Amino acid sequence: MNLLLALSLEEKPSVEIPSAFAARVAANLPALPSPKARRQPGYGRRIGFVLLTGLVAATSFLALVDPHWFVANSLLWLAIETLAAFEVGALAIWLMRRDGGL
Repeated sequence: MNLLLALSLEEKPSVEIPSAFAARVAANLPALPSPKARRQPGYGRRIGFVLLTGLVAATSFLALVDPHWFVANSLLWLAIETLAAFEVGALAIWLMRRDGGL
């Protein structure tokens, strides 16, 4: 019995594929989904560009009007300057993303 089992396991099976098999499988497949249209940038990106430009302009204006305060001699100005720099960086990264941000 063990000999018959070993012989049947070692025997190579014969595989027969009908000639129209690939055509039948392809006919039963669902249609491919149409590619999604790329979404146009909305108001969020436009507002982001405006805010980025405004932040850079405001920081530059304050630096040109009174450079003495731009040296960050007070904790309040240091906090404002750091927050503005962080916002400019975050907006720039968000606007550079290809998928449109959030």
